[in-house]
Formats: sequence, structure tokens, C-alpha cells
Amino acid sequence: REFKKLWLEEIDFVNNIYIKDVEFVGTGPLLPLATMGLGGGTQNYLCYPMFPQADPASNADRPFGGRNHMFKGGAIIGGALNPAEDVDYSKITESVANSWYDYPDGVDSLHPSEGITKLNARKEDAYSFVKAPRYKGQPMEVGPLARGLVNQYPGLMALIEAGVKPGVVARHYCRAVESQSIAEAGPEWIDRLTAMALEGTIVGMKDKDIPKSAEGFGVYDAPRGALGHWINIKDQRTKDYQIVVPTTWNASPRDEKGVMGPYESSLIGCPIPDPDNPINIVRIIRSFDPCLACAIHVIDPESNNIKVHKVV
Repeated sequence: REFKKLWLEEIDFVNNIYIKDVEFVGTGPLLPLATMGLGGGTQNYLCYPMFPQADPASNADRPFGGRNHMFKGGAIIGGALNPAEDVDYSKITESVANSWYDYPDGVDSLHPSEGITKLNARKEDAYSFVKAPRYKGQPMEVGPLARGLVNQYPGLMALIEAGVKPGVVARHYCRAVESQSIAEAGPEWIDRLTAMALEGTIVGMKDKDIPKSAEGFGVYDAPRGALGHWINIKDQRTKDYQIVVPTTWNASPRDEKGVMGPYESSLIGCPIPDPDNPINIVRIIRSFDPCLACAIHVIDPESNNIKVHKVV
């Protein structure tokens, strides 16, 4: 009961403060940045399914529902308004061409099910501890904007029709409107969970026999974006385990073809009046909601040294 009360308070905050603030700023003082698509970067977008629904019919009243999920998965390549395609998980790779890692036999790119994480801190020309995930050989932005474009959020599509381009402002807008949708769905989820608890029908973790050998993977769209886990079991033990997290997609360095990752391409054209206080870089990167534990660094183009800035 108390949890539901707190949730209802959050609905009030999202509906009456958060969404209104984002809409006001995005269509007011930040409208010029929205129409120029500042911080847009790549024109490729990827998301996995999110919030599975027990009853297919329960999607009927969801603003972005589809395929028995509150948010469907999909991939868009080559343009924000291109139709979304089903994700072919066999087409996901990770390159280490410019990362401080090595693959066997000089290979630059592998599927996560075959990948390893072998550090080489002295690797020549490498500049990142992040690998470079690719889908069909393309860098992909993941997160709220990708979900918004794949699921065609009505408000987002209306803004695009009015001249807004994918970028910092659209990214924040998508995060706000999906927060609103999730917040409003919450009370029903709480009621269902409460009923299941009273009925004793909640199913927790089930112990299962570990197979002698097996391969598998699981994917889900986390708030920051596409999250995937790949496992290889041999002799009833975990032989290999690789995780491709949202910030790895967005923060990826150049791949073996020299193609930039989403963060890198989003910074092209970014105005930096004061190189010693690159606040605009921070504003663009923060719109992706980066996981700071993954690897965030600014490298001097002349010395190749990592620069340290205090941003306030």
C-alpha cells in the first residue's frame, strides 16, 4: 500500500513537472538546437523488447505496445524515419580494432558468443577500454531515442513532422514520455503483483539441472538501452560469458573500418567556445545517460594523452 502511494506521487511529478518542463524547454529556448539535431550522431538505432506483458490483450491500451511487450524491439538503419526491422541477433559483432583488447589470430571482430576479453594495454593506436559493438556492421544508438523511433512514439513523430531532428533534445523528450507511460502503467502492475502474492502464485527462481554443454543468450532493453548476455557452458561449467551493455554500444570507439561510434559521431559540429571547459561535450554525452563505470575519457588529439577536466 505504501509503495503504491509513493508510485502515485511519482505519477503526479512526471505528469505535472517532468514532462511539462521537457516540453517547455524543448519547444521553447532549445527549439533551435532541436531543429538542427545537435548531438544527433549516427542514423542507426537499436532496441530490444522491454516490459513483457502476461496477456497479449494487455497491450491494447499501451501507447507504444507491440508483440506482447510494452515496448517492442527493432533496428533502424540509415535514417531515423526508415522502417524498423526485426533484430537478427546473429548479426551482432564486437570489434577490438581500436580497443585495448586482442582477439585470437589477429581477428578484429567477433560475435559475442565467440568473444573473449583479453587485455592489451600496450596495443598500438588503441584508445578505449570499450569494445565496438556493431549490428550488420553498423554502429547503433541505443536508449530512449532508439526506442522512440522504433516504436514511433506519437509525440516524437509529431515533433519530427514539425522539423525536430534526432539529437539531444529528442533524446530527453523520449526519456520523459516513456517515463510517463511506465509511471502510469505502474499501479496496475502493483495490483497484479499484490494479487499474485495473496494467491501464492508468484514464481521465483527455479533450480534447473545444468546441462553438460550448451550455448545461450538473453536480451532486454534496460533504461539506458540494449542489454545482451551470452553464455557458453562446457562440462557443466561456465566456459565463456560476454555482456554487451548499452553504454558499450553508445560509447564504442572506431571499428576496424574506421567508423565512429555514436558518442563520437554525436560530437561532430559541437561548439566548444572554451577548450578548457568543454561543457557542451558533457551536455551531449549526458543526454545518452552514460554508465560512467564503462569508460569515459577525453583524449588530446596532439599528445594522445587523456585530459582531465573539472566540470561544474
